[in-house]
Amino acid sequence: MADNTTIVFWLEANDTLGNTIENGGNASNPLLSYTVDTAAPEAPANFDAVAETGVINLSWDAANDNASGVDLYNIYRNNTGTDFIDSDYIGNRTDTSYSDVNSSLAADVNYNYIVVAVDNLGHESDDADTANATFEPGVPVDITFDTVDSIIIADGRDTTEITATIVDEHGRTIQSGNLSFNTDAGTLNVTDGNDYEVTDGSYTVTLTSAMETGVANVTASLEGTDITNTTQVEFADSTTTPFNLRAGWNQMSLPLIPADSSIETVLEGIDEGTDVEIVWAYDAQSGNWTRYIPGVGGGLEEMVDGKGYLLKADSTGTMTVSGYEDVDLIETPRAYDVYEGWNLIGFKYTGNMISSEYLGNVATSTDRLYGLGGELEMGEDMQKGQGYWLAVSQDGTIYPPGYTYSTPK
Repeated sequence: MADNTTIVFWLEANDTLGNTIENGGNASNPLLSYTVDTAAPEAPANFDAVAETGVINLSWDAANDNASGVDLYNIYRNNTGTDFIDSDYIGNRTDTSYSDVNSSLAADVNYNYIVVAVDNLGHESDDADTANATFEPGVPVDITFDTVDSIIIADGRDTTEITATIVDEHGRTIQSGNLSFNTDAGTLNVTDGNDYEVTDGSYTVTLTSAMETGVANVTASLEGTDITNTTQVEFADSTTTPFNLRAGWNQMSLPLIPADSSIETVLEGIDEGTDVEIVWAYDAQSGNWTRYIPGVGGGLEEMVDGKGYLLKADSTGTMTVSGYEDVDLIETPRAYDVYEGWNLIGFKYTGNMISSEYLGNVATSTDRLYGLGGELEMGEDMQKGQGYWLAVSQDGTIYPPGYTYSTPK
């Protein structure tokens, strides 16, 4: 049967009394139709590559497909001058243009591109004629930061690493330049005002906290330009709070914002005489479980405030959490999303609190709330260190009460 031939199906039937079937369709209004498509689309025409500062822009004419129609275009790049292979694939588009700003593009290197049309049945066209362009590096416009910990202990010893990266107008890393750094609190491991050569676009400094609470403004500046940017790190008083673990399964959570959320560090707060066998976490949004087994590992890498966990211990013991009770000065207050259905939630509070007060507006849509000991009513207390199964009839957000804001010293 020829391509682009449409086959239609409808149903005609009647019984011995002459009654005909209803809603069986007809040739002009069929129950089902199918268009024969065995051919690939035509190759995209007028494929072109144009280099501008920091980007190579690709464009082409829409390809024709006489049956199912074009679904998308696959784009490939290399700089070898050889035939293209699967690993040269860089992305796809449903329209007829593409801007390549990939961070792997190198200055003064000539790049070759092809584009392939794919129809709605997966048939691929021939390659478009190869287009090429030589990449021109972008111009620095900003400095971005990646900070390991935005809050550290105000003890004069705690540290965090701050990585400054030079980027162009497309957010692409600029590979070279000289940066200087300064801070108005704490100390850096570099000399204030000195320029430091950037390699691979980034430079990392270490900030040591001051002995008093407050916020450090760490500024990086690019030599020879007026480009500068500032990031903040809070120096905060940390605290600890203990709670009991039972032998066997515990439905638990962290009553503090952990100073270090890595699961290995959090579990170090358990008595030496108590061994953890396994920890499970449940993601209500995806419906997935993740776990961690000491000495083995697993998909669960962090334990954070606001989430509940199932922890199995070999004996009774005490777990002590080190962290922060109040909101970070340079962050928004904590908020924990819940999703329609069952959620394994935490209780971020260092005492007990009536469940309706902690859950706030979420309490109005709460169908069930279970601790390890059974179901709770809305007037009953939630307890420090415990986790809870919460069933809600709609998505919502828990905004924990009890924050106290302090003025930086």
